Amino acid sequence: MAITKVAGRQYPLYATVDVALADLTSGSAVAAIDIPPGADIVGGIYNVKTAFDSGTSDAVVIQTNESTPTVLLTDADAQATVTSALVIPAGGLRVGSSPSPFTIDVKWTGAGTAATTGAIRLKVEYLVDDRANEVQPV
Repeated sequence: MAITKVAGRQYPLYATVDVALADLTSGSAVAAIDIPPGADIVGGIYNVKTAFDSGTSDAVVIQTNESTPTVLLTDADAQATVTSALVIPAGGLRVGSSPSPFTIDVKWTGAGTAATTGAIRLKVEYLVDDRANEVQPV
């Protein structure tokens, strides 16, 4: 039996969101990007655009909204501007039908005097099943 080759080829999709301090509550995860069912998350970038300024410390976690969240990045020092790649689990991160919607969340925790500033940009790269942008001869 022969393998049926598929001619469709897909560009990766990128979802980008800017998140400001005013969008966040210390210690609570906030949905930032919806990812469709049947997607494979293959990468992403986290960037602290404006350093957070709580009196003692600021930490940011990028995670999924699953009942046991998959942590994609932990920034224990969001008081410094930084750009980091999201860490996708070995074997990839496959989006099923639950939870719905499946989201990538931002969880910020500030300690000490209240922060007055802080902002991040989050980009998530993913592919979706049964989608094609180009056709390659087979």
